[in-house]
Amino acid sequence: MRKGQGPQLRIVLPTGTLHDSTRELFGLAHMRIRQHSERQQEGWIDNPPIHVGYARPQDIPGLLHTEAEDCGICGIDCAIESGLVAQLVQVCELEYGKTLSVTGRTKLCVIARRDDSVQAAEEIKPGSRVATELVDTARRHFDQLGIAVTILKTHGSTESWVVNGWAEYGFELVESGATLHANALRTLGDEPVLRSGTALFANPDSWARQEKRQAIEQLGECLRQAINA
Repeated sequence: MRKGQGPQLRIVLPTGTLHDSTRELFGLAHMRIRQHSERQQEGWIDNPPIHVGYARPQDIPGLLHTEAEDCGICGIDCAIESGLVAQLVQVCELEYGKTLSVTGRTKLCVIARRDDSVQAAEEIKPGSRVATELVDTARRHFDQLGIAVTILKTHGSTESWVVNGWAEYGFELVESGATLHANALRTLGDEPVLRSGTALFANPDSWARQEKRQAIEQLGECLRQAINA
């Protein structure tokens, strides 16, 4: 898409741990994000014409659902936690995380102390405390299991809640498992609750418009090529 041609897309990019690697990815894809200062909460790309906004990853699914933005990048787990994943279009998975050298793929697991006798989430006793950042996802999971647990909201460092006895279990995204090993923790069961990663999502209204859809698809392909280069 040449400069000045086609619709101007609006994309919302994540702040936090994915912020720097996402900006680096766009640079590698020859789509430099321009801003007047590092503190500015919006930017733009000249070619193709794209308006760039920034938001917490947890807020991005909602911004797409309300059609405030055409597309956005966040973790698949954030889309699931929002309860809106079925109402968004997952355009493609983007295999990067905190840096471009890692895939960003994680597993959502129930974690416990290594010396806990429980071997699977189905064996957790009713009334147990479960610490997590993903409150709604955890609640849905344990409701499906038919186990009434107490969900405790954390703001990071969920493992610490289990290590220090503030909660019997955690509901946490696990990447390499190194933190669990270092703190005598383990995952329950043979399979994770779900697998997550970074993805490009679109709102259905924009996706239904041919020009917008083509622009979003081209954007996704450019980013994927940059990752794989």
